[in-house]
Formats: sequence, structure tokens, C-alpha cells
Amino acid sequence: LAPFILGANGDNRYLVLFMNNAEMTPGGGFPGNYGVVSFKDNNYQDIYINDIYYLQWLKTEKLAQLAENRNQKGIDPRAAVNLPTELYLPDPVGQMIGQQYYTILYTNWSLDFRENAKRALYVYNNVYEQGEAEGVIALTPNVVEDILGIVGPIKMDEYGVEFTKENFRQMMEYKVEFDNPFKLEGRREVNPKQILADLGPKFMQKISEADLNKKIKIAEAILDNAQQKQILLYHTNPEVESLISEMNASGEVKDIPGDFLGIAQLNINGQKKRPSHREKSEIFK
Repeated sequence: LAPFILGANGDNRYLVLFMNNAEMTPGGGFPGNYGVVSFKDNNYQDIYINDIYYLQWLKTEKLAQLAENRNQKGIDPRAAVNLPTELYLPDPVGQMIGQQYYTILYTNWSLDFRENAKRALYVYNNVYEQGEAEGVIALTPNVVEDILGIVGPIKMDEYGVEFTKENFRQMMEYKVEFDNPFKLEGRREVNPKQILADLGPKFMQKISEADLNKKIKIAEAILDNAQQKQILLYHTNPEVESLISEMNASGEVKDIPGDFLGIAQLNINGQKKRPSHREKSEIFK
């Protein structure tokens, strides 16, 4: 599978969704951050990472117009963005989320990751107009933690922090939510998750510089996380997607004899109880 993923025959560009598995959705976590990673001729090229809300900020006027169109009598919100009917969520959920069909924030509503990935790609390409991508890679912080445990800490002097397997989640949240002037100022033209964007290339460089023994361990960790569904893959090429399915890394709902009951927890349009900044400060203390 690796040559197909890494672009052995040319360029491969992937939408990366960083799934916060501490905030559950049917697809395995809320995509609080996104990225774009490029491969060419079996080699990593570059990675770009940003806050998922940056995409919303870019298209505020367009999304507002879509919302206005949605309010016209007889306009189905899903049809307003020309979403393919096979990607509709079944009612009543489809009706409940309304304009959220316009946003990449809420594409992760299905138990089947293939459907989520197709929705995310459609919105990314057609609503946000960010260019074509060949596939989707979703991963949780578990993956980063496991690899940090192999390659060792990453020191970021400009932020006064050293990320390790043990502190990655807590320290990243602290640096983003509390020790972050851009976040406090609410400036969308500046990436409030810049520390994550700066960590990405350092993380990839750390992997590329690892010796053979560590690279074998990294490969084993990636396969293990794929089996645990901490990494999920989707590719628009049916042959590649078939290989992903054979590796059980597609996150699809398998065809089985008979019926099954699936129970999932999610929030709709942000209707949930979040701890306040004061409450979070007490937690960190």
C-alpha cells in the first residue's frame, strides 16, 4: 500500500484531519485542526497545518450566503451546496444539523469513515475551494504520542517547551488555549495553532532522521494504530481504497449478516457544556 500512499507514480496530496478523541463524534473525534501533506515519488514533500476554524473564517461571506439560500422555501440545506445525495445523512439527523452541511467541522457524523472522508473532501474542494486532494488521513493524538516515544522529545525553544510522549496533549492544549496571544486576541488572520503548524515539519524531520531500527518501530507503531483505528485512511482511487480496506484501515462499516445496533455520542451545532477558562485553569493547577 505504501507506494500508492506516498505517490510512487507522481504527486499525492492529502487532507489531514487531526481528530481530538477526547471530544467524541461518531467518526472517532472532533477535527479541531486540519492539514495538507504532500508526497512525491515515495518521498515526503511538505506539510501545512492550521486551525480548522481558519477555513470558516476564509469563507464567512460565502457560508452566510448559503445560509440565506437555505432559508428560502423548499431549499434543502444539503442541496444548497450540491452535496451528492449518497453523502446525505439520514433524517432526522440530516434535518437537525441544517447548515452544518456547509462546514468541514461537522462532516464527521457517520459511523462509516468512508462517508465522512468523502463529505470532508467535497466541502474542502468545493465549498472552501482549497484545491484537489487525492485522499484523507485522519489521526488522533495517540499516533503522535507513540511516535514521540520512539524518536524522542522535540524541543521548541521559540515557545519555551519540549514535547514528549508524556506531556504532548496537556502541553499543547496549554500553549494553544492559555499561553497564546493570538488566541486571546481573536485574530483569525494569524494561525492560533501556529505552534502545531511549526511542530509538524520538526516532527516529520525527526522521523526522516531516525535510524533504521527506529524507522522499523515507527512503521510497527503506525500499523498498530491503524488496527486500533487511531489512524484512518481514504483514497479516491478505488484500487488504493480496496487495499486500505483489506488492511482494515478504512474505518468502513463492514457488510455483515443480519442487523446491528450502533450507538454514538455527538454534539449538534456546539450544544454542549464546555469548562470555562477559569475552570480549565483550575484543572491545570
